[in-house]
Amino acid sequence: MSRTKKYSVLTYNIGKYELFYDLSPNVMNDEIEYIYVTDDHSIMSDTWNIVYEDNLVGDVFDKVYQIKFNPFKYIHTDVVLTIDARIEILKDVMPMFEMFDKYGYDAAVVPHFLFGDINSEYDNWVNNRNYPIEEKEKCINFIKSLGYDLNYKGLYEGGISIKRNNSFCKSWCAMTYGFLKFLATPPSTIERNDQVICSVVLNKYFNDKNIMPISPYIYARHDADDTYFKLHIRGDYGYCFALSEYPLYLFNKLIIFS
Repeated sequence: MSRTKKYSVLTYNIGKYELFYDLSPNVMNDEIEYIYVTDDHSIMSDTWNIVYEDNLVGDVFDKVYQIKFNPFKYIHTDVVLTIDARIEILKDVMPMFEMFDKYGYDAAVVPHFLFGDINSEYDNWVNNRNYPIEEKEKCINFIKSLGYDLNYKGLYEGGISIKRNNSFCKSWCAMTYGFLKFLATPPSTIERNDQVICSVVLNKYFNDKNIMPISPYIYARHDADDTYFKLHIRGDYGYCFALSEYPLYLFNKLIIFS
């Protein structure tokens, strides 16, 4: 892989958990490398650079998080946009990278569509995603043991983020993965609600960093010219796209997108 690229896009699909969405040539940029990490050797592409990963240990979520929270193992640039495999790229993402660099951000996150606090997110998982209430209680108790204020406003989508190859982002990722492993309930090898723990670590330990908020409107459920991504969701989660009525927060502060 040439090191002449300026930015990277990284996605990951383990155990055929998600469908494969190929990358249309008309959304690609010559300054961006596009890396797709998978253990499925039937996946081939003329646009994604496919990296076959067969050496990870753990359940599917654990393997995915070993990639997601160690992105610089797989790329060749100092800035990476990580996206979940269920997210399809609809247009050139270079403007996102250009804004990120223009203002010298350390990382970028998407404020959660619906919830500004972690309690509401856990309740949503219990009510809609067959998440055991015992898991919620265990995670909440752990978060409280860190001295975290459960009323703190700041919950960030796990599907998309931008990270810079610096000590902050590496520490943020390592702490998140370590906490997720600690919270695992056998036979699972990792706690699967990563976006709560990732948000808690960012809010608690790194709230002095220069973080770029990304508007949730970059997602689209149906193709649209003014959105960057299409989010493919299993089941009926259409309510996630009623965005305009919900306040968005970063580091306990209300964020207004123009």
